[in-house]
Amino acid sequence: MAIGVFGLQVAYELKRLEVMSLDDTHGWFGGGAGAPGSTDVVNRIDFSSDTGTANIRGTLSLARQRLRAATGNSNYGWFGGGLTVPTANRSTVDRIDFSNDSATASPRGPLTVARGNVLATGNSNYGWFGGGLVAPATSVSTVDRMNFSNDSSTPSPRGTLSAAKYSMGSTGNSNYGWFSGGLNFPSIYSTVDRIDFSNDSTTASIRGPLSSVRYSSAATGNSNYGWFGGGNPGLVSRVDRIDFSNDSTTASIRGPLSSARYQLAATGNSNYGWFGGGSPGPLSIMDRIDFSNDSTTASIRGPLSSERTSGAATSGQAKGPAIKLAKTLGYGWFGGGRAGSPVATVSTVNRIDFSNDSSTASPRGPLSSVRYGMSATGNSNYGWFGGGITITSPLIALETVDRIDFSNDSSTTSVRGPLSLARRTLAATGNSNYGWFGGGLIDAANSTARVDRIDFSNDFSTASVRGSLIAPAGRNTLAATGNSNYGWFGGGSPTTATIERIN
Repeated sequence: MAIGVFGLQVAYELKRLEVMSLDDTHGWFGGGAGAPGSTDVVNRIDFSSDTGTANIRGTLSLARQRLRAATGNSNYGWFGGGLTVPTANRSTVDRIDFSNDSATASPRGPLTVARGNVLATGNSNYGWFGGGLVAPATSVSTVDRMNFSNDSSTPSPRGTLSAAKYSMGSTGNSNYGWFSGGLNFPSIYSTVDRIDFSNDSTTASIRGPLSSVRYSSAATGNSNYGWFGGGNPGLVSRVDRIDFSNDSTTASIRGPLSSARYQLAATGNSNYGWFGGGSPGPLSIMDRIDFSNDSTTASIRGPLSSERTSGAATSGQAKGPAIKLAKTLGYGWFGGGRAGSPVATVSTVNRIDFSNDSSTASPRGPLSSVRYGMSATGNSNYGWFGGGITITSPLIALETVDRIDFSNDSSTTSVRGPLSLARRTLAATGNSNYGWFGGGLIDAANSTARVDRIDFSNDFSTASVRGSLIAPAGRNTLAATGNSNYGWFGGGSPTTATIERIN
């Protein structure tokens, strides 16, 4: 009898992962002020090999500075607004074809208002361009929405920001966009404005502020957090992190950039953020933030091809829920369980090679202890196995959480912070930044409805209790799956056909 052999949920969301295209693995930095002949240059950085100097690709259709706005999807990147010397604001929007980025960017439909220091964010279908400076002393709260499938048309005006301002930081996920800080001289803001993409005709809602007033910062993020780095006044290296699931609180201060600067640009993927260029300078420096360890100082990577300030950046991987949920490439891990005759509990971890799945799974490093009846989830770098039970008398449920390092899976898994409640036959799902463990048996007669959340970037802490499953008495032996925005828990004992969704 085999009971409870649980594997990481890496079998879903594998589309687009077997062949990694440019949009998955690269970021594009364009425009800005710098050396003559460099302000229309587009640089491309390779996320997997970011210690070399960024490659020079095609140019923008028009050289301009104060080009702070860029967004993109899996195929294209759009750069909008900016300023040509000496003081001519532009409504120009350029589109870069990621698959043919050595060509000159193609002009698309213009913004509704010519402006510099406008910021942008977007999802896989639309881009939102917010705020900006239309004259030396006049800023706007205007938000334009560009339809990526019809980008030769002028974007449509949507609801406004909470105030007229420019030189903000902006990022977003598939559902919302966050615009932080900014300037409307002489006022400097710490305010964070949130646009609801599904209801963008209303005024942006004010969320928890940054840790201090700031303008000319840069921002990037993944599906769950946004990182805002650098800025003025005071020329800071500070990085603030917004928790998208709890954005009414003040942003938390994380590890700084390698040096203080402002008017920089940023982009990223689901695991890292790259911050490039800036002032005082202009500068060519590139910093990388590790999202899973963001309390340390950002590491210096290969520079841009030339010094520049007030540019913009985008990437394909920063957009779209299927990409943000990207799981480990090519393998699945199955851990623990009961097997043999007589039946014994094991700590074994087997790895399946998806490209050669007709072969016997290979043994890897074991769990920290023998157990069965646990559940597991993971992201592109690690897998977490939580809960379970060992064969003892009496049977005692466990709160243990083990973490497998996919890059070093021959070692014994490391014990991380526990679940909030010991249990077995629970279910788990997750996205790139969190794992949710729900339900389970506490003892032979009692189930729980509790849902615990593990923060992958701080997994030494005890899992936090989140909302519970609907059944007040709880349930066990259920199953779960999910994407980057929702998790579904279905079935279980007591026998039920119920499926519950966690946002």
